[in-house]
Amino acid sequence: MTNRLTAAIVLLSSGLDSALALKMALQSGWTVSRALTFDYGQRPAMQETKQAALIASHLGVRHQVMSLG
Repeated sequence: MTNRLTAAIVLLSSGLDSALALKMALQSGWTVSRALTFDYGQRPAMQETKQAALIASHLGVRHQVMSLG
């Protein structure tokens, strides 16, 4: 018997790489329970989290921001 995970949390920074990783996870059959963005006090945090939320919404995934700072 093979145990295969089918659910994931995807880290989403709003950049091209993480947006593509989210899209590929969905296309590969993963159930993405949320897209997680970290706010660690970076200067463009507000814009990055806004864009990440738009990407997640467009792909039908719940978005969550975790503040680290």
